[in-house]
Amino acid sequence: MKGKMNKKLLGIVLTFVTAGLVATGMDSNAYDEVYAQQDRQETAVQKLLKSEFVSATDQKELQQAVKAVNQAEKSANRRTLQKKITAEQNLLKQVKTNAQKAEQKAASKEWQQLAKSLGTIEKKGTNPFTEQADIVSLDQLQSQLQTLQSSTKVAPIRKLSKKAEQLASTMADNQQQMKMLADDLTQTNETIQSLLKKKYLLAADKSALTSEAQANQESLKKTNDLQLLRDRKTQSLEMTASVSKRISASEADFKDHQGAANKLLAAVSKLLSDEQLEKAEKTELVEKEQQLSGFLQLKSYQPGDLKTGHQQLQEEYDTILKAVNKRKAAAAKAAEEKAAAEKAAAEKAAKEAAAAEQKAREQAAAQEAAAQQAEAGSTSTPTPSVSGGWYQAPAGFKYLKVESGKTYGQVKNPDNFVLITAAEAANYTPGHGNGSAKQ
Repeated sequence: MKGKMNKKLLGIVLTFVTAGLVATGMDSNAYDEVYAQQDRQETAVQKLLKSEFVSATDQKELQQAVKAVNQAEKSANRRTLQKKITAEQNLLKQVKTNAQKAEQKAASKEWQQLAKSLGTIEKKGTNPFTEQADIVSLDQLQSQLQTLQSSTKVAPIRKLSKKAEQLASTMADNQQQMKMLADDLTQTNETIQSLLKKKYLLAADKSALTSEAQANQESLKKTNDLQLLRDRKTQSLEMTASVSKRISASEADFKDHQGAANKLLAAVSKLLSDEQLEKAEKTELVEKEQQLSGFLQLKSYQPGDLKTGHQQLQEEYDTILKAVNKRKAAAAKAAEEKAAAEKAAAEKAAKEAAAAEQKAREQAAAQEAAAQQAEAGSTSTPTPSVSGGWYQAPAGFKYLKVESGKTYGQVKNPDNFVLITAAEAANYTPGHGNGSAKQ
């Protein structure tokens, strides 16, 4: 800047010398001040010319004024130069005033536009699917808008307008996301209602699904929290997936083991009535029977429990049935042995009774024969012959030992026997020979 002024000053000094005038030190200082003023002024002009609020006419006049000063710097004297600079300065002030008025007018207009935009955003904010944070941001922008109502500058208004545009975009995106999430929750609740009708739904899962559906419904009533809806969706999807998996696993468990479990329970029920079942065995069977029956009714059940419960009861049943059958076999053997013993004893008793009856009949017959013989008298009974101390029964007769019912042909002492006819002897059995009697 100083080099520019010195160069211009040198030109003027040379002009003065040519004209026959002498430039003094005072003249040099005065020109320095003029050029310094013009440099400052020209900088202000260039800055103002960049303003969008300078009209084309004002811009042209300013440019012409600067040009005139620049031309005067080459040949005009200080007074003329100062006059042009002053004219430029006055024009600069006027243009600045005009620009300020134009900016103020633009600020007012843009404020109105911003107010209208915020009003539109506010209406969109009444949408039930509006993030609470966006409402808070809108309130802040509206508050800032009021502080700018009398602003003469457009910069803060435009800055606020940019924030409003960003909020409008953010709010629209958030509303769209929340609407989609709300639709997802509605769809999830429909899925939950479908799951609640499933046959193999566990009691705990039913309770959890019911609570989940209620929580989702409450979230749909209060949809100003985007993150809450995201969390609700994630939790609901995880829960429904988990429940669906358990239902499928339970269905497969029942398909594979329900029939066998019912058949086993019928067998266990029959075994529980067996007299050979011990108390401890019955307790074990009842405990596992009740557990398996509960599983069939989905009580305290988890997928796979039917298989496990069936296996446990089957093992217990097989072990106890084996023990019961072993005891029954032992009891049957003991009963068979007892029956055989009783049969043998009965047969022996019957045989003894028959022998006693036979003996009684023989004794009775012998007594009857003796009586008949006594009644007939001694003249009717032939006399036995004696040979070697043995008495030979007469022809047609036999000796009868009354006590034993045995008949003999020869005896040592006939007084111990009764002599009967051969016909009567047919009712008795012949005796074996001994020292006192023989055939």
